[in-house]
Amino acid sequence: MAEGFGTYGPDKYGSYIITIGSLTALYADIGNLTDEEVIRTALSGALIEGLGTSYALFGVEPPEDPTAFEIYTIYSALLQLFGNGFEAFGGITELQGGNGEPLYEIGTILQAIGAILTGLFYEGGNRFN
Repeated sequence: MAEGFGTYGPDKYGSYIITIGSLTALYADIGNLTDEEVIRTALSGALIEGLGTSYALFGVEPPEDPTAFEIYTIYSALLQLFGNGFEAFGGITELQGGNGEPLYEIGTILQAIGAILTGLFYEGGNRFN
């Protein structure tokens, strides 16, 4: 095993997977792609982000007596995960010829709320204590 790789857990690797998904979604926005390629690439990015969030969230053992910080971290990750799911359903709906924009927008809002919660409580949960 390469040196340093054995020291990380699922939460760290999940963050790496989320980053790959975010970069994929970014490429959908800025790449020179056709409309269908944009939808497929954004869909792939949302699914990869969801995979990373799932791995980071469910790949670790839940705490027995969670702190407020841990509770907010779990809730924010779940909001982001559900947001990824809504974005993915919106992309699938678009590919099938329907109007997936409302689903995509709901997913974006859920992800934003989850990210804001993460940002507010990032400093070890002591910001509001």
